[in-house]
Amino acid sequence: MLLQLALDVGGSIVFEPPEIGRPSAATVSIHSPAGTQLTAPSVTIDPVNTTLSSAASAGATTLSVASASNIAARRRYLVIDSDGEREWVRVRSISGTTVTLFDPIENALSSGSTFQGCRLTATAAAAACPVLDEGYEARWVYTIGSVESKAQTRFDVVRSPWPTVIGSSEGLKTYARHLVSPAREGGQGLGWLDDIEKATQMVRRDIMVRGLDPSRFRSFEAFEDVVYEKVILRLAESGDVVPRDWTGDTWLQERRNIYDAALSTAMQVTKSYDENQDGVTNSSERARRVDVVQILL
Repeated sequence: MLLQLALDVGGSIVFEPPEIGRPSAATVSIHSPAGTQLTAPSVTIDPVNTTLSSAASAGATTLSVASASNIAARRRYLVIDSDGEREWVRVRSISGTTVTLFDPIENALSSGSTFQGCRLTATAAAAACPVLDEGYEARWVYTIGSVESKAQTRFDVVRSPWPTVIGSSEGLKTYARHLVSPAREGGQGLGWLDDIEKATQMVRRDIMVRGLDPSRFRSFEAFEDVVYEKVILRLAESGDVVPRDWTGDTWLQERRNIYDAALSTAMQVTKSYDENQDGVTNSSERARRVDVVQILL
C-alpha cells in the first residue's frame, strides 16, 4: 500500500525498477503535493553484485555465491546466466556463501552467472516531510542498459506511519499454535513473516474501509491479535486450515466473524485515535468509540 513517512522525520524510500536489469545510475527528487521540489537526496544502488561460484541445476533451491556480502533474507535478486537467461530469485536465508531460496530456480545456471541487487534506496530527510499531507512524490530517473527511464513513488506525510509489520512469527505461534503448521517454519524464523506483513497491510486497509485513518492511531499494540486473526482468516480463505468437524464454508464464516469482532474491539479499546492530528489524544478523543455494525449472513 501507499508509503507513509513521519512528519518532520522522514525515512527511507525504496524503488524496485520493473525492468529486468541492474541500474547503472540513478537520481531522485522529492516533491510536495503541489509539485514543488523539496530535496534531491543521493540514491544508493543495491551493492550486491557477485557471481555464482558453482553451477546450479534447474529446480535447485540453493546457490553458492562468490560473496554473500550485503545479501539479505526476503529480498529479491536478479540472476543472469552466461547465455543471457534472466530470472528473479528471492532469498530465504544465507549461511556463509550458500544462499537458500524461497522457490526453485527455473533455469540451469552455470558457474560465473551474475547475482545482482537492483533495488534503489534514498533517504527523505525531515525537510522533505514538512507538512501533514497526501500525495508527495519521489521522482526517479535511472539507467538500465543505456536506456533512461523515469518513475514516481508516491507517499503521504503523517504523524504515526502504520507499521510494516505488527507482530512476529513467534507471537503468531503462541497465539494460534493449534492453527499454524510447523511446516511453514524455518529459514531464520521467517516461516510466517511474509503472511504477517501482508496481514498487517490488509488490516490497515480494513480500518480505512471502516472510515478511519490508520495513521491517526498513536499506538498499534491493540492490533497485534487482529493481524494474527487476519493471517488465520487468509488460511481459511485458501482452504489450508480447516479443523476436523468443520466444513470449509462454516469455518470460513466463523473466522470472518472472529476477525471482524477482533478489529472492532481493537479500534474501540486502543484510545489513541488522534482525530485532529495535533500530536496528542485529548480526553474526548480517548473516550471516542467507533460505531461498527456487523451483518452476519
